[in-house]
Amino acid sequence: MLHNLRVLAPAIALLLPHAAPRAHMAGAPLRILWVGNSYTYVNDLPKIITQLAESSKVDRRPAAEDTIVAAYGAPGNAVHAQLALAGRAWMDVIAQDPAVELYQNDGSHPDPQGSYIAACVFYEVLFDRSPVGLPALGVTRAEARRAQQAAHKVLALGK
Repeated sequence: MLHNLRVLAPAIALLLPHAAPRAHMAGAPLRILWVGNSYTYVNDLPKIITQLAESSKVDRRPAAEDTIVAAYGAPGNAVHAQLALAGRAWMDVIAQDPAVELYQNDGSHPDPQGSYIAACVFYEVLFDRSPVGLPALGVTRAEARRAQQAAHKVLALGK
């Protein structure tokens, strides 16, 4: 059944088990095991997120798109995890500008702007802070601003 899905926009899920707040000391390093695929690897999504986090100097505290979110949501809910709805932020950017290209020439993997959108979503999920105002890394300032606002908007709405 999953082989019949056609991905229109990437949805990347990050499972973060909810832990008691005192389980994480302020300033303690955030360790993430990235279990991904080429959508995570292309343009080095973990590195972009690391650079956004380092630039902000923040200590940490813990139709196909709907199908993808539901598929990630079920296992996430089973382990009390939080989803990073990168695909929803992509959809918001596309709604703002239907001519925007977020894919590489292969029509599947994200271009730098697509990865930056995902990085902004992960940033807000990991650090519980809006990415709005963070630096533009590998994208124009206008693209960064649009990505940051889309990430914050979809997470604030809980879409």
